[in-house]
Amino acid sequence: MKIAVVGAGVSGLTCAVVLSELGHQVTIYAREVSPHTTSDKPAAVWFPYGHADDKRVLDWANETKKYLVDEVMLDPASGVSLIEFRLVGVETIQVPLMETPTYLDYLRRRFNGETVLRDVKSLDSLSAEIVVNCSGLGFNDPAVTPKRGVVVHGQTSLPYAVVNLDDESKLMYIIPRSHDCIVGGVDDDSPNESATKEEVSEMIDRCRAVDPTLRVDDPTPTIGRRPWRTGGVRLEREGSVIHNYGHGGFGFTVSWGCAWEVARNLH
Repeated sequence: MKIAVVGAGVSGLTCAVVLSELGHQVTIYAREVSPHTTSDKPAAVWFPYGHADDKRVLDWANETKKYLVDEVMLDPASGVSLIEFRLVGVETIQVPLMETPTYLDYLRRRFNGETVLRDVKSLDSLSAEIVVNCSGLGFNDPAVTPKRGVVVHGQTSLPYAVVNLDDESKLMYIIPRSHDCIVGGVDDDSPNESATKEEVSEMIDRCRAVDPTLRVDDPTPTIGRRPWRTGGVRLEREGSVIHNYGHGGFGFTVSWGCAWEVARNLH
């Protein structure tokens, strides 16, 4: 089939990899590609954040986790490793960590197709038998809210990831990576494309209360827009379009499971 994938974040790239490896002729259309996508910014630790009671999300997440551990991690150039994950108030678990710059580059190398830089205004404008809509925020979907995420990069001596979700207004996480750590966070509906010094300072203080060794030399924040969708992920076929968007803060966590679900919707 001739397939167009809209979006070059983790959802679009993973779908493009799966579909191209099934033998389809796949073209990615995106306004921007890595390192400028929203998917380049998060810590990308495996965790079905926000929709843990949705069976579809849990199924996609577990499929993704198994594939990351059993297959992707075997390639040392994938940027995927196992990390101890300590969620305050919940049992400690081992989960995959996807170091975003390396992992997204790994997906691009696996993709056997063309990438076209283009701001797609309408899905109908694409010449393809099937269009896979991985645009994140969808196309004028009123159920999608672009939640603001704020992180900074630092250094920690912690050998594990720690997250506190008890109070979402005071979200806290420290995710160690091979060369730095991701310090967060903020998850709100603010339309601001920036963060105040006070917000960043309070966020760092929350993390230092857990890890006094935390060092942040450059408090310049990185801002992302999580595509949160009321009612959950939209993954369904509508005519010649297969929608796969609205993953909120867990796009990496369900990426492979959702891509295989897209592939099952081709016929």
